[in-house]
Amino acid sequence: VYKKELDGGRMSLRRMQFSKALGVKAILARDDEGNILLDEKGRPLVLVPGSAPDVTAQIWLGKQLLGQRDKVEIDADKIHSLAISVMIDVSAEGKPFKERIKG
Repeated sequence: VYKKELDGGRMSLRRMQFSKALGVKAILARDDEGNILLDEKGRPLVLVPGSAPDVTAQIWLGKQLLGQRDKVEIDADKIHSLAISVMIDVSAEGKPFKERIKG
């Protein structure tokens, strides 16, 4: 029984995640002829608000379900300059780097 309920909860959560990733179209009030009803300011009357697609949720689902990964490019020049910068900070021991070189 517990496993069945847990699986049902996972399916419900997955459904909510997909819904958030895709976005939800708003449901608008309509008259008998199918025309959208407007409020006094000329805006459509919304019965059920919608939501825009969530890019973060789309990326997360892509990584989880499709095995997508972020492409990480390593530039040798950037690594070299970063290593030098870290070495200078560590070896300076509180003294400016020029003083350290002079002795």
